[in-house]
Amino acid sequence: GHENEWYIAQFLSPITGIVTLGLAAHGNYLSLFTVVLGFWKFGFPETVATMYCALFDRQVSRIKRICLFADAASAIIHHSSASLTIPMALVGIISIDRVVLDAILILCIHYMIVLMNISANLGTS
Repeated sequence: GHENEWYIAQFLSPITGIVTLGLAAHGNYLSLFTVVLGFWKFGFPETVATMYCALFDRQVSRIKRICLFADAASAIIHHSSASLTIPMALVGIISIDRVVLDAILILCIHYMIVLMNISANLGTS
């Protein structure tokens, strides 16, 4: 199926995050395009699918649906707040200083570690 596309999207997500941050730090409005690409993957399909299952999949237990809802809602909140950083930097409300940079870089490193873990487990399955 779409497993390879998912891996590519997961790989590109932290890269586009860093590119977006760099563009925003230099006042480049192209960062608004790359934030959509990197954070939302042009429509955040994983989040929509998770929320859809949480709301409409009657074959899944109630507790599982609650967990799926919490997962999707937290992803929406997380990506929305992270995305808000970029336009705020572009219009000068915040500056991309060490605090902002460190928080974003830690998340990018987290994505890369998760991908390395997934890659390591692919050979064992």
